[in-house]
Amino acid sequence: MKFRKVDKLYQKKIINNGLRLLTIPVKATNVVTVLVLVKAGSRYELDEIAGISHFAEHMFFKGSEKRPSTLAIATAVDAVGGEMNAFTSKEFTGFYIKVSKDYLELALDVLSDLLQAPLFKPKEIEKEKGVIRQEINMYEDTPIKYVDDLIEVALYGDHPLGRLIIGDKKTVSGLNLEKLKKYLYNLYLAKNALVVVSGAFESEAKTQKLVAKYFHLPKTGKPAAFEKIRENQSEPKIICRTQKTEQSHLVLALRGYSARDPKKYILKVISVILGGAMSSRLFLEIREKRGLAYYIKASAPTYLDAGYLMIKAGLENTKVKAAIKIILKELTKLKTKKVAAAELKKAKEYIKGNVNLDIEDSFAQAQFYGLQELLLDKIKTPAEVFKLVDKVTPEDILKTANELFSDYNLNLAIIGPNFKPENFKNILTF
Repeated sequence: MKFRKVDKLYQKKIINNGLRLLTIPVKATNVVTVLVLVKAGSRYELDEIAGISHFAEHMFFKGSEKRPSTLAIATAVDAVGGEMNAFTSKEFTGFYIKVSKDYLELALDVLSDLLQAPLFKPKEIEKEKGVIRQEINMYEDTPIKYVDDLIEVALYGDHPLGRLIIGDKKTVSGLNLEKLKKYLYNLYLAKNALVVVSGAFESEAKTQKLVAKYFHLPKTGKPAAFEKIRENQSEPKIICRTQKTEQSHLVLALRGYSARDPKKYILKVISVILGGAMSSRLFLEIREKRGLAYYIKASAPTYLDAGYLMIKAGLENTKVKAAIKIILKELTKLKTKKVAAAELKKAKEYIKGNVNLDIEDSFAQAQFYGLQELLLDKIKTPAEVFKLVDKVTPEDILKTANELFSDYNLNLAIIGPNFKPENFKNILTF
């Protein structure tokens, strides 16, 4: 069968049991990345098995039929100077190997073996529980990272999107072989996964044959679905975590648009204007002018059915309230005054430049195209993304700010010494 040409930048093919394959040729490189993505993240989990997506990611590297130990798997890749890793999110899990182009088949062999024939030895399962518990401890002791999870607890509460990807010590301790097998049976399916080969490879046809040779994920029943979010916030939500720190870490968030909503590009532009770069409004006001923060930045994360604008800062413990007031003041400006043409253009060019930098190598390209195909079933090339960014107008920003920036839509997560929600209720208002 011939490849169906989708775009000159990539090609898509359906192979064994409905498994999707993307091939992305990258010029001027001798490296190739194989990335396997699966729609299996923490939002697919039931409460009693919270953390199993992340736990399974770890267990896949504990031994397979061909390579019965972590050492054997690692040695196969280390022996050719390759790079191997994995990652778990709330909506997907990814596994990749990056090697010299001469070792493409080895990468396919290793990844397919560990995903399709894991040993999952009971002894290793018990051992890994201890490792994950220590990872939970480490994460809770890192407020600059942990505050990112707390804001989603504020936003999504008891919904699976409000749970930590890593789970908690109780649920992780309760995981076993039977639960792992059931979880994989419902999610690690051919039609629920995607293989991406990005970089230097001989030809699309030969690559397709190699992937078809090694990957035979099962074709069993319908993939498990996730619980959709229902957003009905009616007042500000504040979460404070008391921790003895020399610097307070906070995230202020407002509900926004999902990954499927074209208005997400407006919110992306707004995030850059506010805190996307060293010349952004909040960086200049809070760090440069007043010296209140070491870092302050803004972004606009998205999920398939939700999204939000977040402003994150690391502040002097005594300057938290002052900083929040300035942040709210800058948000209010976007509601009342149109962004100047020069500032808007700068924000758009920043986004486009960042996309180009982010997809510079084979792994980054694999993620850029692969995650769109996996989650949205549709790919926008960088050029198509840039067109949508360029369409954003000052009027769009003004309208969006007035739609989203309201008291009832405010959420605050903060980690620092002796903070309580009542300390912020009177200032969390526009």
